Amino acid sequence: MRTAKNEDLTEPGGHGGQWQAVYEGLQKGIISGKYRSGVRLIEDDIIEATGATRHAVRKAFDELVRLGLAVRYPHRGVQVRSFSESEIWQIYEVRECLELKAISYYTEPAAKELVRKLKAVVSDHERAIANNDLAEMYLQNNLLHEAIYQRCENQFLLEAIKHHSLLSHLIHTNSVQSKDLRSKGAKDHLTMIQAIEKGDQKTLARTLRNHIRTFRDYYLQHLTS
Repeated sequence: MRTAKNEDLTEPGGHGGQWQAVYEGLQKGIISGKYRSGVRLIEDDIIEATGATRHAVRKAFDELVRLGLAVRYPHRGVQVRSFSESEIWQIYEVRECLELKAISYYTEPAAKELVRKLKAVVSDHERAIANNDLAEMYLQNNLLHEAIYQRCENQFLLEAIKHHSLLSHLIHTNSVQSKDLRSKGAKDHLTMIQAIEKGDQKTLARTLRNHIRTFRDYYLQHLTS
């Protein structure tokens, strides 16, 4: 599969000649499902669509490969990455370890300001679900989890969580979309916020663990069905 031509790969207001803008546009296309696993990213098509230099496009490709969103094959160029069953298990195993560590700091009731912020993001996430907007769902889901995990104040841990969340979202966009799964995910978010508000670390950890495993199992079932 080839990259569709004449796609707007730059963010609104971005600088088309800069590799960051090309990368951000490609990343958005990947996480929104526009460029699915196995799609070959064609340099000339992206240069034509963005007006970027070949050097900028290649640097954007390098960043996609570095982050695990794409793979470079000899004589075949760069393709959007796909994941094996074993890789999905490994990604979600790492996510569970990292995210459970991040929430271990919630041993007391959270500040009201944080709870209000989390509830506002949940509302935006639910709106994205209702609109079936995958890119916005990814954005709001990340904003929510990042706001929750900031409590740990460990930037290395937060960066690792962000990276594995990006990989798992690529798995998400290449799976059959389930309204029931999305609904359960939204309910999990509300339960987590209630636990944070009360300082109920056990409920928070149990809900997060089940949340991660439910999505993992769904994707594995789809992969092997």
